[in-house]
Amino acid sequence: MFGKRELIFDFASASWIGRRTEQQDMVSVVGASRSRGLAIVADGVGGQAGGRLAAECVVSAVEASMDLDCEDPRLGLLNTFKAATNALSGLKSRNPDISSAATTLLAVFVRDDELFWASVGDSPLALVRRGKLKRLNADHSMRAALEKLVEKRLISAEDVRNDPRRNTLTASMNGAPPKLLDISKKPLILKPGDIVLAASDGLFTLEDAEIEAACSSPKFSADDISKTLINLCDAKADPDQDNTTVVSIAAS
Repeated sequence: MFGKRELIFDFASASWIGRRTEQQDMVSVVGASRSRGLAIVADGVGGQAGGRLAAECVVSAVEASMDLDCEDPRLGLLNTFKAATNALSGLKSRNPDISSAATTLLAVFVRDDELFWASVGDSPLALVRRGKLKRLNADHSMRAALEKLVEKRLISAEDVRNDPRRNTLTASMNGAPPKLLDISKKPLILKPGDIVLAASDGLFTLEDAEIEAACSSPKFSADDISKTLINLCDAKADPDQDNTTVVSIAAS
């Protein structure tokens, strides 16, 4: 039986406040090395009191609770989400003024040639392989339901972009067990040249083709990719641009 292939990983993150008055995205890369690392993205629910505090809380909980040497990364991620739920519940019980605080949470663990993830909310995890982008995790927002209507040709893609409900979450981290939790059923086997993107929903400003193009240069490092994607969002000059965060993981 063949053993796991040890890839070399390059990690880099970039964040931008967009056109908002407060940065509610929180990001962390833990234990990054040539062979493994954990990326965490949380996007505090906009317009809700304490969104930034909720995002900070769950990111800190995942940082503290994930064992990077665990035998079963899937179980490890499940335990970190339980820890994050408990931490946020405690934060809200001590601070009644943020009782409505909520956040998305995306955690991505790579080791050797394997990728595992867990997520709640709409923060996207994507793989760019041979120039083609594919979303890996579930989208817990109304956007996903609307896009199914596009597939059925009942509405257009433009209708989705203009629908005020598109960013409404169908699941979030709010201190109670999440209504929905997406977790990788088995590891995704990565290949040299793969680019993994963990982001907040501000990245949805870009079309898939624009993201693919930003990841296509063999000379680009993970840092180049993250910064390029942020710059492309900025260049759109969208007056409603949300906070945007990108963690790029380049495999070689």
